[in-house]
Amino acid sequence: MTGRLRHRAARALRRAPRSFGALVALYLAERVSAARGLARRGLDEVVERIDARGAPTRALLDLASVQLAVEVAEALCARTPAADTCLYRAIARYGLLRRLGLEPVLVVGVTPGSALDGPAASSDDELGHAWVELAGEPFPPERLPRLVVSYRHPRSRPLDRATADVRA
Repeated sequence: MTGRLRHRAARALRRAPRSFGALVALYLAERVSAARGLARRGLDEVVERIDARGAPTRALLDLASVQLAVEVAEALCARTPAADTCLYRAIARYGLLRRLGLEPVLVVGVTPGSALDGPAASSDDELGHAWVELAGEPFPPERLPRLVVSYRHPRSRPLDRATADVRA
């Protein structure tokens, strides 16, 4: 954990130790659940189970605190031998945000021209990435490479290869 992140986490813990700790714990639980769920089921079933839990009434939360809790929890996960993929992180973020009464969108994209999108790409290319969006923006904010969206949940509109979103 970087010094800056550690300082932000300590400051947040002094302000609201119970709620911040609960957010970190919820995220960690979602992360374990994502890894276990994907080992047994497909992606659609994992996110449908998250949705089936139902969303609680919208909580009044500061999204910056939620983002910080996610960063702290991911820093803890990085210190463990457990697998760390963008898909696990995205599913955990999706589950946490749903539990908080928000309406996130889980998105998976592939690199145009990659083996997953067409002609094979070199082995050095990143073939895909998974992330979560809130109100159409990545959460937490991140710079996304140019990707063709291949999966979106919930599906707000059908994905068509000819009209798929391309992130610049």
